[in-house]
Amino acid sequence: MKNQHGFTLIEIALVLLVVGLMLGGILKGQALIENARVRAMANQIHSVNAAWFAFVDRYRALPGDLATADTQLDGALQNGDGNGRVNSPQEVALVWQHLAAGGFIAGTFDGVAGNAGALADTECATTTCPTNPYGGFMKLSNDAQGDGALHLITGANVPPSALLQLDLKIDDGNPGTGAFIVYPQNPECASGDAWVIDSDAASCSGAWIGF
Repeated sequence: MKNQHGFTLIEIALVLLVVGLMLGGILKGQALIENARVRAMANQIHSVNAAWFAFVDRYRALPGDLATADTQLDGALQNGDGNGRVNSPQEVALVWQHLAAGGFIAGTFDGVAGNAGALADTECATTTCPTNPYGGFMKLSNDAQGDGALHLITGANVPPSALLQLDLKIDDGNPGTGAFIVYPQNPECASGDAWVIDSDAASCSGAWIGF
């Protein structure tokens, strides 16, 4: 019978080295993807913020709330109530339709109130609201949960670690203070002055209140 030989220490070391390099490459790739998503969300927030102010400057009214949208905007099907606030599901839906019809953002949005969900949630439809890089729906509104302040909800499906990166990029890194905060309040996403980055929660969201 022939002698059977196992792997030498050098061969085992080479295999472990290759496996380690592969795992390192995978983790590095995941980090690059995560960073790209965070940058994309930051760009979305800044773009919407700029579009909002440009709309207000041109029409002297809020997108979604504009009471003469049917005559002033190309393709806008419905008007807001003109009370100076985005405080109904209908106006939340109309925000994106008005911004797109005015040429301030890209896309086509239907302005259907029934698709926009409630003021204080993150539900919507792809035909009515734009999505973030994680597939969550972005929404703009004034609601009681946000103390009546105008805020842009980033949309759900975002891990707390990504929200921390985003917060550090555009604000102070604290989920309870500044212009970017956790929204809605969720102990699995943020606790006190810290994002819970070791949480298993994958569906968190934040809000930009820097308008």
